Amino acid sequence: MESAGKRQENHCLNALKGIACMGVVFCHALFPGEFGDVIFVLASAAVPIFFLISGFYAYDSDRVIVVQKTVRRFRKTVKLTVGACLLYFVWKFVKLWLLGYSVLDGIGDFNLKNLVKMLLQNDLSFIEAGHFWFLLALIYAYATLIILAKWNMIHWIYPVIILTFIGRVYMCGNANWHYSQNYWFDGLPYFFTGYYLKANENWKDNISNGFLLVIGMMGILFKTSGLFYVLGVYIYEVGAILF
Repeated sequence: MESAGKRQENHCLNALKGIACMGVVFCHALFPGEFGDVIFVLASAAVPIFFLISGFYAYDSDRVIVVQKTVRRFRKTVKLTVGACLLYFVWKFVKLWLLGYSVLDGIGDFNLKNLVKMLLQNDLSFIEAGHFWFLLALIYAYATLIILAKWNMIHWIYPVIILTFIGRVYMCGNANWHYSQNYWFDGLPYFFTGYYLKANENWKDNISNGFLLVIGMMGILFKTSGLFYVLGVYIYEVGAILF
């Protein structure tokens, strides 16, 4: 029942997820020189692609089924996130102890400021788990979809996507990556773009793969040259999932 619990296997998207997994690795294990810079720019599409695919698979023509399967995914992601964060919480204090510091030295990080940053920016750096921002953003995306689907208001999110991408243009120029890599400027726009693409996938039948390939190459050019960077990011990543 994904119409009752099962979804049709999409081998192309599975392959894309595999490429995106490698992209995440290349974002954190950098190659040297200009070659490394190009690889990093291309690999930076990895996480948005995961959001796109998550939104793509969240769609169903029956909004009751959308709620049912999204609630399941929400609960599963919450359990995974809580478990992973607990491990990092424990490791934080074990690390302090191994380095000869007092456990009390880490208590000060658990304050209102960091709590607000976690809730608003999905910033988990205070437990040295900043890379888990993706899980928090995905939880927010699932929660938003559940609410919108229950009240039959999903169509209202699409104008918001445009606004978030406009905001993303500014946020991506900020030196602090937490301002752009969070639910508001990464998870929300890409997740619901993926949902929209699935909901309106029939129009793709009138577009050739060659055209999508050209669009994707344009996106790569924009990304690697720094010209219209955010536009290039969007074209490149959306082109990848459509192709």
